[in-house]
Amino acid sequence: MKITKTKLKQIIKEEVVKLLIEQDEYDDYDEEEEEEEEEEEEELTEAQKIIRFLSSPDPEYVNLGLGILDALENPQPGVSQLEYQRLKLEYQQLINTIASHFTFDSKSSLITIQGFEVSNVTFWMILNYFAEKSSRVQYMLAKIESLNIKDKFMTNVDFLKFCTNLTSLELWGCESLQNVDGLKGCTNLTTLNLWECDSLQNVDGLEGCTNLTYLYLYWCESLQNVDGLKECTNLETLKLNWCKSLQNVDVLKECTNLTTLDLRRCASLPLGLQDLFKSDEYDTAHEQFMKALNASKGN
Repeated sequence: MKITKTKLKQIIKEEVVKLLIEQDEYDDYDEEEEEEEEEEEEELTEAQKIIRFLSSPDPEYVNLGLGILDALENPQPGVSQLEYQRLKLEYQQLINTIASHFTFDSKSSLITIQGFEVSNVTFWMILNYFAEKSSRVQYMLAKIESLNIKDKFMTNVDFLKFCTNLTSLELWGCESLQNVDGLKGCTNLTTLNLWECDSLQNVDGLEGCTNLTYLYLYWCESLQNVDGLKECTNLETLKLNWCKSLQNVDVLKECTNLTTLDLRRCASLPLGLQDLFKSDEYDTAHEQFMKALNASKGN
């Protein structure tokens, strides 16, 4: 099956109609509008057509655009080897063209898309996709050393697995963030701030962050444990404040290099640990923690 520009246009049209029918909006999609759109689309490149989908604030339209790319990446069985290679080349050219819009500003420590607008609702979905597909985006991510993200729609940070030189990361106001599994490959990370990540229940993604020395978890209301810190033996400063669902911190027994420990306002911890703050000048934070932990268990 040969996927020509005409065929691609037909696929896009069929998918749009299907989506409009599902949303009960097809009656408003009359023939006149369709003809106007066809004339306009004739003047657009294939990359520009897909960018239209990616620019939508509706995740379904964005998924539709990404789905078209997937269809080009994986041609249907039965095509000739020559046609297969042509389609793969066309796919890669589209990926490279769209990926060229991603930029990183080292001054603000922000990742952005230049040249077309993308909704905050779908930005991270798009970035995760192109991080997996584009060597250009992977190269950009690999150079990042410090990153600052504030976004209430982001659900994961999977793209961070390509940030192999990342040393400092701040995630704040990421109320939809469900995990930090993307950090498993960030072995150079030394400083991490997680502020007001309301949906985060654990930090299991930190298991590979063996060089982490500073961690601040503030107002992560759903956080229940910090078992992911078991391999973070170089941790020196740990601040856990206002994590009201946090029930267990036994894993901190492994963090023998702690010099500063703050567990204030963690109301679900055992008495004696809830408001622990390293204040005894004769003990290290780890020694003080062990005393409080043993006391809380009646030892």
